[in-house]
Amino acid sequence: MDSSLGERSHKPKFGMMFKSAENAYDFYNAYGREVGFSVRRDYSNKNYKTEEISSAQFVCCKEGYRGNDKRDHLTKEAKAETKVECGAFMYINFEREEGIYFVDRIEEKYNHKLIRKDCTHLMPSQQNIFVPQAIDIELANDSGLPVGSSYELMGRQSGAREAFGFTKLDKDDLITNKFWADVRMIIDYGHFGDIVSFDTTYTVNNVNRPFAVFVGLNHHKETVTFGGVLMYDETADSFV
Repeated sequence: MDSSLGERSHKPKFGMMFKSAENAYDFYNAYGREVGFSVRRDYSNKNYKTEEISSAQFVCCKEGYRGNDKRDHLTKEAKAETKVECGAFMYINFEREEGIYFVDRIEEKYNHKLIRKDCTHLMPSQQNIFVPQAIDIELANDSGLPVGSSYELMGRQSGAREAFGFTKLDKDDLITNKFWADVRMIIDYGHFGDIVSFDTTYTVNNVNRPFAVFVGLNHHKETVTFGGVLMYDETADSFV
C-alpha cells in the first residue's frame, strides 16, 4: 500500500506502520474484504492541543451485542442478529517523534460465518463512492448526459470501467441492477400509487443480491406490487 510504511502484507501485524489513521483504516478495511468481514471505526482519541488522533480502534461490524428486545406480539419476523460480540479488532497508536501510526494490538479471531468472496462487495464498509466521483455523476446528470455514458466517460478516464469501486458489470458487460414492472403492476400503480412502500432484503435469494420491491394497498386493503429490482449492491448509486 503506497500510503503506508514498512513491510507490506495483506494481514495486519504488530508494529506495522502507517502515515495516517485513515491509511490504517483503509488497510484494515481491505483486509476485511479479503477475509470476508465488514469493518467499522470503534473509537478514536484526540490530542486536544494539536487535534491529532492519538489512538484509534477498528473492529468487525459484528462487534457488540443487541440491546433489549423490543419486539411485541405484533412482530412477525424479527430482524437478523447483526451483533454477535465478535472480538476481531486492530488498535493503532501515534508515535509523535516518528510521526507515524503503528499497530499496537491485533485480534484475528471471529465467532461468526465469514462472507463469501463473490459477495464481499455488499458489505457496508465496502460500499463507498468518493466525493469527486459523486460530483461528476451529478454534473453529468444535470447536463443531460445519460448515466451509461457518464460511466463510460469515467471508465476511460480511470483506465477501465472495472476500476470503479461502485459500478459492477455482469458477464455481458451490463450494469447489474435489474428493474421490472409488468402491465398489471403499472395499472395497479395508476390506481393505488398514492402511497408506495419500498424495502430491500439482503442476500436471501439464490443469486445473493439485494431484492427491492415497491408495494402498496388496493381498495380491499390487500397488498399489491408495483415493481421489483435485483440490485448489485446497496450503494446510493444503485438505489438511484
